[in-house]
Amino acid sequence: MGFRRAPGLWELVFSNGSILHISFRRKARGVWWSQESRLGGDLEEDLSEFEPLSWDQLEELRMASWAQAWRTKERRRIERQRDKIQRAMDKDDPETFRQYGQRANALRHLVRRNQTTWTIPSYDGAHLDTVEDAQSTHVSELVDRLFHRAQRAERRRVQSVKRLEDLDQQLEAIERATAPSFWSEHDPKKEKLLPKGVQRIDLIDGSWFLLGRHAEANHRVTFKMARGRDLWFHLRDGAGSHVILPLNRGQNVSDELMTVGAALALHYSSLRGERAEVRVAYRRDLDPVPGHLGRVLVRQERTILVDPRSERTRQALDVFGLSLTSSN
Repeated sequence: MGFRRAPGLWELVFSNGSILHISFRRKARGVWWSQESRLGGDLEEDLSEFEPLSWDQLEELRMASWAQAWRTKERRRIERQRDKIQRAMDKDDPETFRQYGQRANALRHLVRRNQTTWTIPSYDGAHLDTVEDAQSTHVSELVDRLFHRAQRAERRRVQSVKRLEDLDQQLEAIERATAPSFWSEHDPKKEKLLPKGVQRIDLIDGSWFLLGRHAEANHRVTFKMARGRDLWFHLRDGAGSHVILPLNRGQNVSDELMTVGAALALHYSSLRGERAEVRVAYRRDLDPVPGHLGRVLVRQERTILVDPRSERTRQALDVFGLSLTSSN
């Protein structure tokens, strides 16, 4: 009988050829028997260098090692966030935008526009600074936009400073924090929080819808969260929420479920409670309109006429346990 060892893996070899593998590796943790060795080299037989431990002592050492590894991982995560915020602050300096605006205002006749950039000379003409701005059409508009960018950068800087202070407090609290359970990765995962303005509506059959409550959320739901095979619903010729029905590959959609999606799009629109048409399209047939959050170009679609007071609509909602009232 002998043993072989490597970081995270031990093998105990018995006289009958059986091998007991003991793995501490994160992705292959466990104990199992086999007839083949995963480790090379000669068998070790001398156990004198090892200190015998009771089960309680072993558990205490394991928990201490796990806690230290968790603290190291958390510390690196927070430090990466701090570095990312600090780099953004260094790049987004409000004083730089303010100086660009002052120089562009004073040297209007020397400011030149390219396709998507502007060049602003220094006061002594020794060098040129290039500013990205594809939306400004003349120097006066560029000056205004530069001062506005400086104001926005100042507001972002205030929030970034607060965030850095919060991360510093988290770093200080790590040493005092209690590490999660060693087996916590086997616990049910918490549901991820939805982005701001995005709402999820679950049906009793397991289906669910995503919808946006404002322009930015509409853009995120349609072009960030939806897949090409998902269905998109929206009020025809009117403002309203983008409603997404996630679908599995090859999944067929019943008429009742289509009616529910159209009813949701009508309910969360400017024509709530009225009879109107709703557009239906696959996500792959949609394109965003540049510069206009929430607007889409539809290459192929169909329409559904929805009457929220009709018997058909009420029955479809009842099938999936959904009720649309003025309070939701």
